[in-house]
Amino acid sequence: ASRDLETLISFTMDKDGKVISHKIEESSGNYLFDLSAVKAILKASPLPPHPVEREIEVRFHL
Repeated sequence: ASRDLETLISFTMDKDGKVISHKIEESSGNYLFDLSAVKAILKASPLPPHPVEREIEVRFHL
């Protein structure tokens, strides 16, 4: 039976939108899925600029 995968990644971006750190807060239990989620965040960097450095959480579902 298939199982839904979900991971929660938090990341910090600087004011220019560059991802400067990331952390897997909740693993899906599937290393490759978690790695793909992290790679998606890093590939999207730089994100739209923000006036201050901030931490963001993103939940990925499959």
